[in-house]
Amino acid sequence: MRAFGYTLKDELWKALHNWMFLIALAVGAVFIIWDMVQVWVSVEDFNHSLEWMLSDPEAVASFGLSGSPEGFALFNEAFPYNPIHVPNLQYRTLWPVLAALPFGWSYLQDRRNGIYDQIACRVGRKGYFAAKYLAVFISGGLATVFPLAAGVLADAMIAPYVVPQITTIIYVISNGNFLSRLFYSAPWLHLAGTCGAFFLMGGATACLCFLLGTRVKLEIIVVLFPVAVYQVLDTAITLLLAPAMSEKLGYIIEISPQGIVMPSTVFPNPGWLVFLEIGLLTAVSLLGGYRQVVGHELA
Repeated sequence: MRAFGYTLKDELWKALHNWMFLIALAVGAVFIIWDMVQVWVSVEDFNHSLEWMLSDPEAVASFGLSGSPEGFALFNEAFPYNPIHVPNLQYRTLWPVLAALPFGWSYLQDRRNGIYDQIACRVGRKGYFAAKYLAVFISGGLATVFPLAAGVLADAMIAPYVVPQITTIIYVISNGNFLSRLFYSAPWLHLAGTCGAFFLMGGATACLCFLLGTRVKLEIIVVLFPVAVYQVLDTAITLLLAPAMSEKLGYIIEISPQGIVMPSTVFPNPGWLVFLEIGLLTAVSLLGGYRQVVGHELA
């Protein structure tokens, strides 16, 4: 156990102290700054429009304007709650890359340079896989959740905080959405729950890199593997499953791995479905990775 503890500590240190992890954080920072600019533009435009309408007595009487900042409040505008902001749309597509970028490539590199054999001799193949899996999972989760948590805090410097109201929220989070009741009573707790789900999804996504084993020669292919899988699934769901679901059930739920943990989804994403999908992806990455690292590709 002591040898495994040292191995896990070493793997975590490598996962969180390499250039790829820093690049993932830098890309996340780009999303944050990009969204801050868009939030600032939106808030300024909304504020000027409201001031102009408040100066017109007829508009005040017709629309019941009060001058409240609810229309451009934080949880109306912040990343990732505003679904029409370009950074939010781009993040929905690219977050699997951020998950795999920090350490998803490390198993392939370890096999190539012989580090795998050295570690496996000390802790065994199972010990190596357990330590590597945890390190990849944690680094992927952190890189994925960083833009969400830091993005809302950054946007809070621009947009005023108001507890969301169902009558004033522009992009409604309805009863079928993940932690929807919490959103309208304790939005910061809703953000914490969303970040927790995103952390788990990011970790499970990063560990999908194990499924390739050592069949490829370039780390970039390993990093792009999860987003390629998700894009195929997203296309298949949009073209095949969603129409069938609408015809048989009369409604559609969000099951795309790329979009299911986003707080503002086109279709409902109930909590049980979010955690079911996270569990399935974790099981696939865990069992598939175990087969590749321990049961199939022997040193």
